[in-house]
Formats: sequence, C-alpha cells, structure tokens
Amino acid sequence: MVTSSGLAAALIASFIFAMGVIAIAFAASRLPSGDRTPLWFGLFACLYGVRLAGTSPLVQPIFPEQFWRYLGASITYVILVPAGLFTESLFGPGWRLALRRTWQAATVYAVLAIANDLARREPGATLWLNPPAVLTVGAIGIAHLAARWRQDRWPREFRVAVMGALVFVAAAVYQTLGGQTQAEPFAMLVFMTSIGHVVVQRVLAGERRLVAVSRELDLAREIQQSLLPRALPDVAGLRIAARYLPMSDVGGDFYDFDARGAGGLAVIVADVTGHGVRRRWWRRW
Repeated sequence: MVTSSGLAAALIASFIFAMGVIAIAFAASRLPSGDRTPLWFGLFACLYGVRLAGTSPLVQPIFPEQFWRYLGASITYVILVPAGLFTESLFGPGWRLALRRTWQAATVYAVLAIANDLARREPGATLWLNPPAVLTVGAIGIAHLAARWRQDRWPREFRVAVMGALVFVAAAVYQTLGGQTQAEPFAMLVFMTSIGHVVVQRVLAGERRLVAVSRELDLAREIQQSLLPRALPDVAGLRIAARYLPMSDVGGDFYDFDARGAGGLAVIVADVTGHGVRRRWWRRW
C-alpha cells in the first residue's frame, strides 16, 4: 500500500531529478564557457533524486530490494563529490586548496567504500563512516564560507541559499531527535530550490557579462573599421580592390593608400603581431 509520505517522496524525487537533468543539459550546451556550476548542481540533484525515489513504494517494485540498497549506499558515498565540486565552483578552491582537497578525499573515500561493500557483498557496510565524513566536509565548507563572509558581503542569492540550508539542517536535527514526520524530503526540496536560485542568478550574471563584452567588441570593431579607407583612390591605369577579413572578432591590422600626383600611388599595409585582443596586448607589454 502506497502511503501519502511515499507518494510525496516520489513526487519530490521526480522534481529534484528534473531540476538536475535541466541543469546538466544546460551545462552541456555551454561547455566552452568554462562554468561548471550548473553541471555539479545537476549531478548532485540527479543523485539525490534517484536515492530518494528508491525509498518510495511507488518505485521500489521496479527493481529488487538488493539493487536499491546497493544503489542507495553508493549514492550516499558519491554524493559528497559533486557537492564539493559545486562549492568550489562558487567560492574557489579555498585556503591552501582546502575545498579541492576535500572533494578529492571524498572521491577516494567513495571508491574505497563501494569496493568494500562489493567485496563483503553487503550494501551499506561502510555507511558507519559516512557521518564523520559528512561532518568533516561540512565543517570545512562552513569555515570557508564564514571566512568569505568576513571578507565581503554575499549577494542576495547566497543569503537565500543559506536560508534554505538552515531549513534543511533544522529538518535533519528534528529527524535525528526522533521526529515522526518525514521532513527531510520537503526540507531538501526547499534547499535544492534555493541552490537552484543561486545557479540561475550566476548564469544570468554570466550572460550579462557576455553581453557587455559583446557590445565592447562591437564598438572596437567599429573603431577598427573607421581606420580603414572609406573609398579607394582612382588612379589612371590601375584597377584597385581591397578586402579586409580579420581572423578574430577584432583585428589590429590595417591598410591605407596615398595617391600622389602624376599617377603615383603609395600602399601602406600594417600587420600587428599575434591574433586576438589578449595576445596582442600581452605582446605589447
């Protein structure tokens, strides 16, 4: 018999998983951008959604119970990795690469824990190590975030994420103290929605920066084109044609003509070293 809590868990799992798929698809469509924040958020959301779905009576009959036990334990081990990668993508590698070393250690822990479960043929045999691992990762992340808070105030979207995290922590404490209501799925939904808000705002900020850079490139292109002659000289006995095709968005090369008397013509061609704005600036300095 499917209870209301089982139905709610399935619905929440579907929503969180859908958020993850959308985030991963968006990140895949923008791979050259270098921003992996939506990707790590999407992986975390998908993993949590699958694990939560495995606890619902609506989904459990699809596969044997042993499969869900192995899958749930494996996700519990692995989910710390995309969480750490997501935190690093937002705040950097941390003091002396503390955040980076944290998710790298979590990766080693996940591999060893899964291998131990498989070797012992007992799903969740290493779960007793997970609470201290989560507490360690969380403590390092909180310490880093607190240091960042002292350096500069967080933007509004980060404060929304902190509120969502506090809701989730409160639900976890309630559940630990023996609460009868399954509050964790609802709290995680609130938390994931707040984190999704941060990701969306970050993406929009990146898009605004790209638009500003595009406008600056358009202006630079107009200035560069203004340096070229608007009309070609008319010299008796010569047919003159010119075409300018820059290799990148903005070129620094130019040409000009100087029509002299008695049918003379001087042609000026300048070739600036390098390609693109950055390389040319670097060579200049």
